[in-house]
Amino acid sequence: FFLKQPKILDATMVSFGLPNLMVVFITVTLICHVMVTTALSNGDTSASYISVRALDSYGNSVQLSHAKEAAQRYGRSVVVAVVDIDIAHDQNNNNTEKLLDSSSVTLEEEEQHQNVLKGGLPVSLPSSSFLVVVSLGRSPILHPIQLPLMESDSDPSSMLALCFTGVKGDANWLLQQMQKYAADVWERYDTAVMSVPVVSHVVARLLGRFAAQPEQREWQSSLGLPGKHDNEDDQKSSWSRPLGVQTMILSTGKNQGRRQEQPRLLIVEPSGRVLNPPARCSTGRVSLAAMGKESDKIQARLLHLLRGKRQGSKKATTNIFSLSSSSAKDENPMPSWEDRPPTYERCRDALIRVLLEEATNCDINNGSTQHDTGGEFMVESFSSDRGQIERQMFRYQNANTFVAV
Repeated sequence: FFLKQPKILDATMVSFGLPNLMVVFITVTLICHVMVTTALSNGDTSASYISVRALDSYGNSVQLSHAKEAAQRYGRSVVVAVVDIDIAHDQNNNNTEKLLDSSSVTLEEEEQHQNVLKGGLPVSLPSSSFLVVVSLGRSPILHPIQLPLMESDSDPSSMLALCFTGVKGDANWLLQQMQKYAADVWERYDTAVMSVPVVSHVVARLLGRFAAQPEQREWQSSLGLPGKHDNEDDQKSSWSRPLGVQTMILSTGKNQGRRQEQPRLLIVEPSGRVLNPPARCSTGRVSLAAMGKESDKIQARLLHLLRGKRQGSKKATTNIFSLSSSSAKDENPMPSWEDRPPTYERCRDALIRVLLEEATNCDINNGSTQHDTGGEFMVESFSSDRGQIERQMFRYQNANTFVAV
């Protein structure tokens, strides 16, 4: 506007005595200001901030929907299994004998199971409790909650750990806060024993900080809530957005007392809602769960895996690639994990197959060429007899072809 009016420019220069460069700078600044004001008045607010209190047409929080989408759609695909054989042994003897009798087989049935595996190896119960985490990607996803304990005070056969998928920065911050919380519990109460429900409660309260939830309901308020300063009230400590992460809390090993009846695997959504694993046997020995990309489809497969062979379908139990030396093409139905907990090798092989099938099928359906070039995935495991986390990388081309890196 000012450039098209030379009389105004001349009058400005004469009245104020400004040089030509200064006049040009002021003119350009005014033009940019007018353009920005016009764009905002026309409704171009796509980059504007969405309040944490904003709701969609269904009454759901918009930011929570975005956080869940970030965790599921853009998070790594993760499959987790927790097999705890100590549950039946630490309850009463009658229930133990009943459980063992129900899982016992006759000689003919044992011979049938021997024919299923290559070399005639029997299908036996696992010798110790263990957990397996299979995830697409190269970085570890299993993070134990470690404390600076003496060797005599620590129990190497037990472990409490966290798994995250979603926004990496949010996951790292949440892990640091949980490590600090565990250290505070140990320093104040001189105990490092925390169960899965306790940790899930603290994680849920942390995820609820974005909405400035009151801390008076915190049953362990003497420690305070991680991530909040003592001089801050609830309104000042609220965040601008929720954390875009899904969290799994899992544990394995020997427990004492009433903790034996508590779950070994729980899922916490970005909203702070705590969920039980979608696939869990009635005895509590086997718990299966998935999170991240394609988690809905994987969870449906885990339910079929827990209950055994699908009715009228042979594809689910044929041509199973196994990493163990006893691998073979299974033509006979294997006993369901509900009746007989799987061994480590069998559990690991089944989880790898389920994860890779859904991952490669997703690439094919979306028209991606990633299934041609392949990728990498990591297997992390912990068993109570070995007492340490073991990690191994694999490279895959498709669901049936993968080798160790």
